[in-house]
Amino acid sequence: MTLGRPTRLDGSARTDHLMSTLVGVVAVYRRLSQFSGKRRPPVRTVDRNLSLVVETIRPEADGVVSLRLANGTPLPAWRPGAHLDLVLSSGLTRQYSLCGDPADRACYRIAVRRIGAASGEIHALAAGTRVTARGPRTAFPLVGAGPFLFVAGGIGITPILPMVRHCVATGADWRLVYTGRSRASMPFLGELPDDERVWIRPTPSTASRRRAPSSSTVSRTARRSTAAARWR
Repeated sequence: MTLGRPTRLDGSARTDHLMSTLVGVVAVYRRLSQFSGKRRPPVRTVDRNLSLVVETIRPEADGVVSLRLANGTPLPAWRPGAHLDLVLSSGLTRQYSLCGDPADRACYRIAVRRIGAASGEIHALAAGTRVTARGPRTAFPLVGAGPFLFVAGGIGITPILPMVRHCVATGADWRLVYTGRSRASMPFLGELPDDERVWIRPTPSTASRRRAPSSSTVSRTARRSTAAARWR
Protein backbone atom coordinates (compact mmCIF):
# COMPACT_ATOMS: atom_id res chain seq x y z
CA MET A 1 0.00 0.00 0.00
CA THR A 2 1.37 3.41 -0.98
CA LEU A 3 0.55 6.45 1.11
CA GLY A 4 0.29 9.58 -1.04
CA ARG A 5 0.50 13.23 -0.21
CA PRO A 6 -2.05 13.98 2.53
CA THR A 7 -4.85 16.45 1.82
CA ARG A 8 -5.03 19.43 4.15
CA LEU A 9 -7.98 19.36 6.51
CA ASP A 10 -8.91 22.92 5.51
CA GLY A 11 -9.20 21.87 1.85
CA SER A 12 -6.38 24.09 0.58
CA ALA A 13 -3.65 22.94 -1.80
CA ARG A 14 -0.80 23.93 0.51
CA THR A 15 1.46 21.21 1.90
CA ASP A 16 0.61 20.08 5.41
CA HIS A 17 4.11 19.46 6.78
CA LEU A 18 2.97 17.76 9.98
CA MET A 19 0.69 15.31 8.20
CA SER A 20 3.35 14.66 5.55
CA THR A 21 5.78 13.75 8.33
CA LEU A 22 3.23 11.41 9.93
CA VAL A 23 2.61 9.67 6.61
CA GLY A 24 6.36 9.19 6.23
CA VAL A 25 6.67 7.81 9.77
CA VAL A 26 3.93 5.24 9.12
CA ALA A 27 5.55 4.20 5.83
CA VAL A 28 8.95 3.71 7.52
CA TYR A 29 7.36 1.75 10.37
CA ARG A 30 5.70 -0.59 7.88
CA ARG A 31 8.94 -1.19 6.00
CA LEU A 32 10.94 -1.85 9.16
CA SER A 33 8.28 -4.19 10.56
CA GLN A 34 8.75 -6.45 7.53
CA PHE A 35 12.34 -7.16 8.60
CA SER A 36 12.01 -7.08 12.39
CA GLY A 37 10.90 -10.69 12.67
CA LYS A 38 8.12 -9.58 15.02
CA ARG A 39 4.56 -10.33 14.09
CA ARG A 40 1.31 -9.76 15.88
CA PRO A 41 -0.17 -12.98 17.25
CA PRO A 42 -3.05 -14.33 15.15
CA VAL A 43 -6.52 -13.16 16.10
CA ARG A 44 -8.25 -15.91 18.02
CA THR A 45 -11.66 -16.98 16.84
CA VAL A 46 -14.28 -16.45 19.54
CA ASP A 47 -17.10 -18.96 19.17
CA ARG A 48 -19.50 -17.08 21.41
CA ASN A 49 -22.77 -15.33 20.62
CA LEU A 50 -24.00 -12.70 23.04
CA SER A 51 -27.59 -11.55 23.22
CA LEU A 52 -27.42 -7.87 24.17
CA VAL A 53 -29.87 -5.03 24.62
CA VAL A 54 -29.29 -1.44 23.54
CA GLU A 55 -29.42 0.41 26.86
CA THR A 56 -28.76 3.86 25.43
CA ILE A 57 -27.94 5.43 22.08
CA ARG A 58 -26.61 8.98 22.05
CA PRO A 59 -24.99 11.39 19.58
CA GLU A 60 -21.24 11.91 20.05
CA ALA A 61 -20.40 14.02 16.97
CA ASP A 62 -21.79 14.87 13.54
CA GLY A 63 -22.96 11.55 12.11
CA VAL A 64 -21.66 9.54 15.09
CA VAL A 65 -23.65 7.79 17.82
CA SER A 66 -22.50 5.64 20.72
CA LEU A 67 -24.39 2.61 22.01
CA ARG A 68 -24.27 1.00 25.43
CA LEU A 69 -24.98 -2.73 25.18
CA ALA A 70 -25.78 -4.97 28.15
CA ASN A 71 -27.77 -8.06 29.16
CA GLY A 72 -28.03 -7.79 32.93
CA THR A 73 -25.10 -10.13 33.66
CA PRO A 74 -21.31 -9.58 33.85
CA LEU A 75 -20.01 -9.54 30.28
CA PRO A 76 -16.85 -11.30 29.04
CA ALA A 77 -13.65 -9.41 29.79
CA TRP A 78 -11.78 -7.49 27.10
CA ARG A 79 -8.57 -5.52 26.63
CA PRO A 80 -7.87 -2.20 24.89
CA GLY A 81 -7.98 -2.76 21.13
CA ALA A 82 -10.78 -5.35 21.26
CA HIS A 83 -13.88 -5.27 19.09
CA LEU A 84 -17.30 -6.88 18.72
CA ASP A 85 -18.79 -8.48 15.63
CA LEU A 86 -22.30 -7.03 15.55
CA VAL A 87 -24.85 -9.21 13.72
CA LEU A 88 -27.64 -7.03 12.36
CA SER A 89 -31.24 -8.01 11.67
CA SER A 90 -30.59 -7.55 7.93
CA GLY A 91 -27.99 -10.32 8.08
CA LEU A 92 -25.04 -7.93 7.77
CA THR A 93 -22.14 -8.35 10.20
CA ARG A 94 -19.81 -5.48 11.05
CA GLN A 95 -16.91 -5.03 13.46
CA TYR A 96 -16.87 -2.16 15.96
CA SER A 97 -14.14 -1.30 18.44
CA LEU A 98 -15.00 -1.28 22.12
CA CYS A 99 -14.44 2.24 23.41
CA GLY A 100 -15.66 2.05 26.99
CA ASP A 101 -13.93 0.99 30.19
CA PRO A 102 -12.60 -2.61 30.29
CA ALA A 103 -13.17 -2.60 34.06
CA ASP A 104 -16.91 -2.06 33.53
CA ARG A 105 -18.22 -5.58 32.99
CA ALA A 106 -21.84 -4.39 33.12
CA CYS A 107 -21.90 -3.06 29.57
CA TYR A 108 -20.02 -2.60 26.31
CA ARG A 109 -19.78 0.71 24.46
CA ILE A 110 -19.27 1.10 20.73
CA ALA A 111 -19.46 4.15 18.46
CA VAL A 112 -20.62 4.15 14.84
CA ARG A 113 -20.30 6.77 12.10
CA ARG A 114 -23.10 6.68 9.54
CA ILE A 115 -21.47 5.92 6.19
CA GLY A 116 -23.42 3.02 4.66
CA ALA A 117 -26.27 0.53 4.95
CA ALA A 118 -25.02 -1.27 8.06
CA SER A 119 -24.19 1.90 9.98
CA GLY A 120 -27.53 3.39 8.92
CA GLU A 121 -29.26 0.34 10.36
CA ILE A 122 -27.45 0.83 13.65
CA HIS A 123 -28.32 4.53 13.77
CA ALA A 124 -31.99 3.55 13.44
CA LEU A 125 -31.90 1.31 16.53
CA ALA A 126 -33.81 2.40 19.61
CA ALA A 127 -33.17 1.81 23.29
CA GLY A 128 -34.52 -1.60 24.27
CA THR A 129 -33.69 -3.24 20.93
CA ARG A 130 -32.10 -6.66 21.22
CA VAL A 131 -28.99 -7.35 19.12
CA THR A 132 -26.58 -10.25 18.69
CA ALA A 133 -22.82 -9.84 19.02
CA ARG A 134 -19.83 -12.15 18.74
CA GLY A 135 -16.68 -11.67 20.76
CA PRO A 136 -15.07 -9.67 22.06
CA ARG A 137 -11.76 -10.41 20.34
CA THR A 138 -8.57 -8.45 19.88
CA ALA A 139 -7.09 -7.75 16.44
CA PHE A 140 -5.34 -4.50 17.44
CA PRO A 141 -3.57 -5.14 20.77
CA LEU A 142 -1.60 -2.60 22.76
CA VAL A 143 1.88 -4.15 22.79
CA GLY A 144 4.82 -3.27 25.02
CA ALA A 145 5.30 -0.79 27.84
CA GLY A 146 5.84 2.37 25.76
CA PRO A 147 6.58 5.03 24.83
CA PHE A 148 3.55 5.11 22.55
CA LEU A 149 2.58 7.45 19.73
CA PHE A 150 -1.12 7.14 18.88
CA VAL A 151 -2.49 8.64 15.66
CA ALA A 152 -6.26 8.66 15.09
CA GLY A 153 -8.58 10.26 12.57
CA GLY A 154 -12.26 10.83 13.28
CA ILE A 155 -14.07 7.64 14.26
CA GLY A 156 -10.65 5.95 14.43
CA ILE A 157 -10.35 7.29 17.97
CA THR A 158 -12.54 4.44 19.25
CA PRO A 159 -9.87 1.74 19.78
CA ILE A 160 -7.40 4.39 20.96
CA LEU A 161 -9.53 5.72 23.84
CA PRO A 162 -9.11 2.63 26.07
CA MET A 163 -5.40 2.54 25.21
CA VAL A 164 -4.95 6.14 26.34
CA ARG A 165 -6.83 5.40 29.57
CA HIS A 166 -4.60 2.37 30.15
CA CYS A 167 -1.47 4.46 29.64
CA VAL A 168 -2.73 7.14 32.04
CA ALA A 169 -3.55 4.51 34.66
CA THR A 170 -0.20 2.72 34.37
CA GLY A 171 1.98 5.82 34.02
CA ALA A 172 3.27 4.85 30.57
CA ASP A 173 4.85 7.47 28.31
CA TRP A 174 2.45 8.33 25.48
CA ARG A 175 1.39 10.98 22.97
CA LEU A 176 -1.76 11.29 20.86
CA VAL A 177 -2.35 13.08 17.55
CA TYR A 178 -6.09 13.25 16.80
CA THR A 179 -7.33 14.72 13.51
CA GLY A 180 -10.64 15.32 11.78
CA ARG A 181 -12.40 17.35 9.12
CA SER A 182 -13.80 19.57 11.86
CA ARG A 183 -14.04 19.44 15.62
CA ALA A 184 -17.78 18.85 15.29
CA SER A 185 -17.02 15.60 13.43
CA MET A 186 -14.59 14.29 16.08
CA PRO A 187 -16.20 12.11 18.77
CA PHE A 188 -15.08 11.91 22.40
CA LEU A 189 -12.99 15.09 22.45
CA GLY A 190 -14.27 15.72 25.96
CA GLU A 191 -12.98 12.36 27.21
CA LEU A 192 -9.34 13.00 26.34
CA PRO A 193 -6.86 14.28 28.94
CA ASP A 194 -6.52 18.04 28.76
CA ASP A 195 -2.73 18.31 28.70
CA GLU A 196 0.26 18.67 26.39
CA ARG A 197 0.31 14.96 25.50
CA VAL A 198 -2.81 15.40 23.34
CA TRP A 199 -2.47 17.25 20.02
CA ILE A 200 -5.72 17.95 18.18
CA ARG A 201 -6.13 19.16 14.59
CA PRO A 202 -8.01 21.33 13.84
CA THR A 203 -7.40 23.29 17.03
CA PRO A 204 -10.12 25.43 18.62
CA SER A 205 -10.12 29.15 17.83
CA THR A 206 -9.80 30.11 21.48
CA ALA A 207 -6.87 31.11 23.63
CA SER A 208 -6.91 27.68 25.25
CA ARG A 209 -6.14 25.85 21.99
CA ARG A 210 -3.74 22.91 22.14
CA ARG A 211 -0.66 23.47 20.06
CA ALA A 212 0.09 20.86 17.40
CA PRO A 213 3.55 19.24 17.58
CA SER A 214 6.30 20.17 15.19
CA SER A 215 7.37 17.69 12.52
CA SER A 216 10.67 17.06 14.32
CA THR A 217 8.87 16.32 17.61
CA VAL A 218 6.61 13.77 15.94
CA SER A 219 9.58 12.12 14.22
CA ARG A 220 11.55 11.83 17.48
CA THR A 221 8.57 10.40 19.36
CA ALA A 222 7.76 7.94 16.58
CA ARG A 223 11.30 6.58 16.51
CA ARG A 224 10.98 5.71 20.20
CA SER A 225 7.50 4.24 19.96
CA THR A 226 6.88 0.52 20.32
CA ALA A 227 3.18 0.61 19.50
CA ALA A 228 1.83 1.15 16.01
CA ALA A 229 0.27 4.43 15.00
CA ARG A 230 -2.87 3.38 13.16
CA TRP A 231 -4.73 5.26 10.42
CA ARG A 232 -8.45 4.63 10.31
